[in-house]
Amino acid sequence: MNKTPVILCALAAIAVLVFLAIGDVINYPFAAGIGTALVLAAGLELHRNRKRSHQ
Repeated sequence: MNKTPVILCALAAIAVLVFLAIGDVINYPFAAGIGTALVLAAGLELHRNRKRSHQ
């Protein structure tokens, strides 16, 4: 994927997590863990694309 869609998807997912945490649907540590995993996955996807584009 391109850089912009990856970043937008990660931001949208984090916004949903914040909304669910504020609404007491999920607890804060769980939301923080999932948010961290999403940021790491987005970073890995961007890093993978950067490696592929330089070949």
